[in-house]
Amino acid sequence: MASPGNQSLSCQLPIYGSSVVVSSSSTQQAGGLLALPSGAVTAESLTSLTPVSGQFDEWQSQTTPALFGDSSVESYDSVLGRWVPATPAEIAPTGTQYAYVVVGDITQPQTTPVYVHLVTIATASDEVIYSSGQTEVLGWDQGQLLLVDHLPTSSVTTGLKTIDPASEQINTLEPNTSGVEWYLASPGAVWGGELNSSDPTPPQVQVPQDEALRYDLATGRVTVWSYHPGDQVTVVGTTASGAPLELIQSPSQADLEVATSSTTSSTLLSGPGLASGQGLAIYSTYTDSHGTWIGTDQGLYLLTAALRLIPEQAGNFANATIVGACG
Repeated sequence: MASPGNQSLSCQLPIYGSSVVVSSSSTQQAGGLLALPSGAVTAESLTSLTPVSGQFDEWQSQTTPALFGDSSVESYDSVLGRWVPATPAEIAPTGTQYAYVVVGDITQPQTTPVYVHLVTIATASDEVIYSSGQTEVLGWDQGQLLLVDHLPTSSVTTGLKTIDPASEQINTLEPNTSGVEWYLASPGAVWGGELNSSDPTPPQVQVPQDEALRYDLATGRVTVWSYHPGDQVTVVGTTASGAPLELIQSPSQADLEVATSSTTSSTLLSGPGLASGQGLAIYSTYTDSHGTWIGTDQGLYLLTAALRLIPEQAGNFANATIVGACG
């Protein structure tokens, strides 16, 4: 069991959500800085996004020139020192660009092709570099943009591919495989899940997954990282060293574990299981030089490189997504 620490860092953590109050009369989501250890939140101006008229799930920033994105969240780009309308995963490690997708036909958002845009932040240059079926941006690796396919008319993701932003060359990493869903990119790997057909009591959820899968971006090897018969397994983040944070949910109990190898793990947090209807909830994670920040329904935590879990702030972090490094 990773033991809670008793020291807090002195830094400001970028967060985004309805818990950030721009003014007493505003109900919009916004970005802000959570001061640690005091817990005071300072709202950042011009971070409330507006939906783009006539488009499906496209958003526009208040900055001039306007920036566009496919998420209702703005993240803090520490390289350029500014907020951008993208998730942390969509921003390139260089901090100079981000990618997003736009549905081609708002009247048929589940079946129409989508367009992948690449934005150069400093100039607001916005260009389409790829169009395909149901595709989303998963992250970046070695300067390549990681994309993941969707099954037609479904939210389930399958095939993996990369695109070179400069040449727009597409490379298929892992073709569509029945029952496999890829959903999280981390340095050197992509994480996903599937249901083991031999599980005698599969989890009773809409998309049951009792195995965590790891795709190695260097070798192309797919590994079953962990198998928990009867439990729902979701990788919700990774540490700086690449160890997955697994949320393992049984009907009676939910555990957040850090799996340092395919055979070794430590429990970080525990809560009610799936049958309670109010199980342990992990809302967001973000890894920076301090460790891995974890926003939960039990509060905000920092998991250090030494795997010490430090409670930073009490409360429910449902309305505060972690969107940048604590600086």
